[in-house]
Amino acid sequence: MADSKLSALPAASTITGAEETYIIQGGTPKRVSVTNILTDKNVVLLHKTGGTPDYFMDVAGTQLSVVDAAPKSAEYITTSAHSGLSSERVLTSSVSNTLNTDTPGVIEIRREAVSGDIVIPANSNLATLQLNTVGASHLNTGAVTNPKLAAASANTIKANATGSSAAPSDFVVNTSSLVGRGTGNLTNVTVDSSLTLSAGGVLSVTAGAGEANTASNKNTSGVGIFKQKTSLDLEFKGIDAGSSKVSITDDTTNNTIDIDIVEANLAIGGRNSPLMGKLAMTFSTGTVDNDPGQGKFKFNSGTLGSITTIWIDNLDNNGKDITSDLANMVSGDKFMVYDSTGATLHTIFTLSSSATDKTGYKQFSGTCAGGAASLPANLAAVILVAVSKQALPVILQLDNFARFQSNGAGGLNLITNTGAVVESVVNVYALPGKTISGVSTLPDASTVPLGTEAMLHKDNFVGTGSPPVGIKIWSDGTTWRTQNYQTLFSQSFGTIAAPTMTRTTTGRFTLTDPIIPGGLLYSGAKLRIRGSFYVANATATTGVGIRFWLGTDLTTYTNNSQALPIINTGTANALTINLEPLIHFPSATTAVTSRSSGRGGSGGTGGYSDMSTLINTASDMMVTMEITNMGSATQVNLMALEIVQEW
Repeated sequence: MADSKLSALPAASTITGAEETYIIQGGTPKRVSVTNILTDKNVVLLHKTGGTPDYFMDVAGTQLSVVDAAPKSAEYITTSAHSGLSSERVLTSSVSNTLNTDTPGVIEIRREAVSGDIVIPANSNLATLQLNTVGASHLNTGAVTNPKLAAASANTIKANATGSSAAPSDFVVNTSSLVGRGTGNLTNVTVDSSLTLSAGGVLSVTAGAGEANTASNKNTSGVGIFKQKTSLDLEFKGIDAGSSKVSITDDTTNNTIDIDIVEANLAIGGRNSPLMGKLAMTFSTGTVDNDPGQGKFKFNSGTLGSITTIWIDNLDNNGKDITSDLANMVSGDKFMVYDSTGATLHTIFTLSSSATDKTGYKQFSGTCAGGAASLPANLAAVILVAVSKQALPVILQLDNFARFQSNGAGGLNLITNTGAVVESVVNVYALPGKTISGVSTLPDASTVPLGTEAMLHKDNFVGTGSPPVGIKIWSDGTTWRTQNYQTLFSQSFGTIAAPTMTRTTTGRFTLTDPIIPGGLLYSGAKLRIRGSFYVANATATTGVGIRFWLGTDLTTYTNNSQALPIINTGTANALTINLEPLIHFPSATTAVTSRSSGRGGSGGTGGYSDMSTLINTASDMMVTMEITNMGSATQVNLMALEIVQEW
């Protein structure tokens, strides 16, 4: 066979193992089959199924077991799953970590870069704070966040615990403490043994512990509602009704305790509670059983401890019959003996029997005790207070009693249970410009309701015949007016046989001239002056002249204005003259006087006359009477004076 190049040989088909090849063995060229080569040299074959090797085998095709080979069930670390392995661990990438297999046989885990407030480059341990210089604009946008703050020690807070501006520092919060501030700087507030601060921050009261506080009643009289403190509990008394006449209601809406009267359970007027009667009496030191005399009472002994009987006349000091009052006194009732002012209680006589009728007086048995333990002086005026629980006929019921209510002007109205005014109980006032001890100034009429009544104190009026209790006025909404006809001054001066105010010559009568108080009169007011005179020894041809004066000059009356003079001509002897000039006030500073007829004698001519000299209703004005002409009379007596304000 001729020599040929290998490259010139044709390609072999699938090897069966029987093919022969050329070898040099021992220096001699020889031939051998493929099968013999594989068998003689223990060649191991790799079995494949579908191109994927799955086990080793010998030349004969027998599967071989591998000694010291890695098992398929081992936990291999791979970058992807493999079907021939049952327990491999596959490394995966994340946002912050990635896998790198660029180097053969090496899997490198790389850390990605960190950005934000803190910047860390990829695969680096160097961290950098961003914006480590913080300005106002960064604060406004919340650029300072917790990671940018310095680390804090355990159980501390960042704070400025000083009294001035400073950088924050670590403030240590102590165990069982709260952070607080009084008048100084921030401090640890110690929680004492009465409180417990739990690990979870719950503050609670320690069982059985009490705070160092209490409560007290601040009333100066009556009964307080605080009882005591027990541990942490402040204990108060309850409010209870003492009888069915009172109701107690818990008003939860208004958070009040309402106390009210149960009217249906009242028995007003039946003496279910003590009834007291004041008797004006006179004490007698007599000790004999007989009528003490009108208005008197006496005991059977002058020694308090020996007194067993009291005798009381059936009439009091004023002549009032008190028989029925005494008859209602029973055992257990009391007579309380006061002095005439009611300030001193001498003694208390407690009855042990009902009244025994005597002729003109009553007798009671009993004993004396209490009070000042003294008896009044003989014939001393006293107040005998009778205190009784004896039932009487009902004289006052809920449908017929009256009560007081403010009238809006500082006074009171007496009204029925339906609200009707029975009587106005007024306050007493001083006119503006007048000073009266303990008396308020009259308010302006426009500040009180229309129709409000008031009383002017008597000391507003000065002069002979001034009123003993003042006068009543009422408001028309603008002006205080007198009620109908009010007598300002009134005085009588003896009898014809014994006169007390006389003149035998011309001139003023020597009485204390009445003063009309400033502010009493008003535009439209009328003032009537009435004078009654008795003339002695006058003739029929020569009369007596009498004149009235009114004005603000309180010293020299002749400087004032004259009311129309009344000149009686032809006055007869022993004649009474009644003069009544009427003065109208069209304004505060002008007046018009009319001459009323002089009853008795011939009288003067009627008519009107202006009065403008020293007339002023806002000021005090004096009224004066004088005799201007005696005529043939030897004496003129002023019998009576009356000054009346008409409407």
